[in-house]
Amino acid sequence: MTRIESGKFSKARDAFRGNYFLEQNREGATTSFLLALLMSDREGARRSLETVSRLDPERMRVMSRLDVYGVVESLPSGRSNLKASRVRRFLLNLALETTDDVLARTAVLSFER
Repeated sequence: MTRIESGKFSKARDAFRGNYFLEQNREGATTSFLLALLMSDREGARRSLETVSRLDPERMRVMSRLDVYGVVESLPSGRSNLKASRVRRFLLNLALETTDDVLARTAVLSFER
């Protein structure tokens, strides 16, 4: 509503679409979480992770074994050199743990670029 009131209609539309998609399916929740990691958005990662936990408990179990909460908490300190951060190691391990998960592999490739 704040974005609409300030005339930022495209940002309001994008936020609505993103939030609607996030709340409606597990792939959207996971995508939002991985994007938040790639963008070093700790608050966005926390919100998305809660939704992943609710919509996809199996994926959440895998990510919990990989210390996803520690990775999220490390985001502010990893901004200067993401290649050396815990995010990179987490994404690589997630892709190895879930070899059939296209989202995890895509996130690794995006990160490495």
